[in-house]
Amino acid sequence: YNSGSPQKIGLVDGLTAGTRADLYLEPRRVLRQKQQELKPWQYVPKKQLPENLVEKKQFWYGVFYDPVVLLVKHQYARNLGQDKLTTWSDLPQAASCRITMENLTDRDSTREFLAGMASHMGEIEAIQYFRNLKPRITSYGKTPFNSIRMVTVGDADIAVTRRSDVMKYLESDFPAYILQPLEGSPATLYGLALDKAGAQDKAAADFLEWLLTSPEARKILRLQQNGFLPVLDEKGEPADSSKIWLNTSYEDVQALDRLANVWLKEIRF
Repeated sequence: YNSGSPQKIGLVDGLTAGTRADLYLEPRRVLRQKQQELKPWQYVPKKQLPENLVEKKQFWYGVFYDPVVLLVKHQYARNLGQDKLTTWSDLPQAASCRITMENLTDRDSTREFLAGMASHMGEIEAIQYFRNLKPRITSYGKTPFNSIRMVTVGDADIAVTRRSDVMKYLESDFPAYILQPLEGSPATLYGLALDKAGAQDKAAADFLEWLLTSPEARKILRLQQNGFLPVLDEKGEPADSSKIWLNTSYEDVQALDRLANVWLKEIRF
C-alpha cells in the first residue's frame, strides 16, 4: 500500500503507554472491548458487505477472517472415502476416527471457537454435539502444534484447528489436507477501526478500500500463507456470511467464562 500511496501506514505491534493509534486492525472481540475509544466510519464501501461483517453502528469493517478447519490425514480420507467427510455432522459418525483438538478453554481463539459453535447451533445443541463427538477425541492438546503434529505422525486422523495455525506447515509432501466444512465453521473476524481522536479519516478510508478490494492485498494474504481469508473474493464478491459463524451470543467475559465452564464440566471432565 505504501509504495503506491502518498499517505503512509505505519504498523505498530503494541502501543507504549500514553500513545494512541489512528487505526486498529484487530480481532472483532478486541474491537468490542475498546469500542469506547473508537468512532464510526464516514465511509461507503464500493461493494456492500454482509451485515454481520460490519459493526451495526459502523465502528469497524471486517476485512479478513480466520476459520476453524479440519486437518485430515490423506490415508484416512482414502480409506473412509472423501465424500463421507464433508460436514461437521459427519465427524461423530466417521468410522474408527481418531480426532485431536485443543482444550477449548486455553486460548482466546479456542474459547471463540466454542462460542461460535454455540452461537450458531444454540448452546444446548452445541454441547450435545461435543458430547456426541467425545468418543472420537483421543487427546486435547495444549497448543495448535500438538494437534497438527499428531496428524502428521499418524497418532490422529483429524485435527480441529485454525486455518492460520496449519497453513504454514503445508508443503507438497504434507500427509494431510485442509477441509473447510461445507456448512461453515466458527471464525475469528478481523476488522479495521478508527480511533476517536484520530484526524486521518480520508487516509484511513483509502487504506480500508485497498484492504477490501485490491488484488495486491489478496495476493499478499495468499503469499504470506497466514491462512486468513479476505471478506471479498478475487471477483470482488462478498464471502458467504452464513458460513462464517461468529460469537454473537457471548459478548462479555462473564458469558464466555460461563460457557467455557459448561464445556469443562459436561465434556472435558
